[in-house]
Amino acid sequence: MTNAASSIPDSAINQLRSLRRLPIRLRRETPWGSGIGLAMILGLLFIPLGVGIALIAMYGPSDVRNSWLFFLIAGMVATLGVLLTFSAIYQWLGARVREPLVEVDAERLIPGQTVRICVRQEGPVTLDSLTAALVCIERRHQWKTRAASNDQSEEYCTTTESLIHSESLFDERPGRIAHEEFWEKSTEFLIPDTARLSQTSRELDVIWRIEVTGSVPLWPDNRHPFPLRVESP
Repeated sequence: MTNAASSIPDSAINQLRSLRRLPIRLRRETPWGSGIGLAMILGLLFIPLGVGIALIAMYGPSDVRNSWLFFLIAGMVATLGVLLTFSAIYQWLGARVREPLVEVDAERLIPGQTVRICVRQEGPVTLDSLTAALVCIERRHQWKTRAASNDQSEEYCTTTESLIHSESLFDERPGRIAHEEFWEKSTEFLIPDTARLSQTSRELDVIWRIEVTGSVPLWPDNRHPFPLRVESP
């Protein structure tokens, strides 16, 4: 562990940056905690909606009173609201841990290339483990049509996802990182010679990324996906 106030200029991430080995800082696939507000709003809407449907089933018109279907719908809506609310709270707790900084030494990655990476986790936090993995995911999109309510057809998509490459880059035990301190790790990894090239299309996505996962005791774990782009030589 390194003291940030006195030793940041001598840290691995800055030494490598000064040698122009780490010019590219990766950005998270989606902003950290971006879905918290929406999940909380939906959760707080669905809970009273479920309660309202249950009250209609208990005290409403005679044709719906004590209807098992209304009670079933009320239970499903309220349960969804509770799950969304707990999901938002879980994400909010996880977001209290600062996002790691991840830098690599090349913007254009090609199969067979050796890449230098440095990961920095700033405090305050206690981590039972901090891992990083190189992952490639394939998503296939199948487009179909179905009849819509206006007697016209509408298009929809079903997506299947498969893991086609996973490689551990490191698995460390940082322990306690105090306020204004940090922990960091630099290493190298190889883009496989047979690596699929990154692709985004209507039918197929091939996505490469670095996944950094921190295990926090008695606290939600946090997983941060950082996209990479593998291109042809």
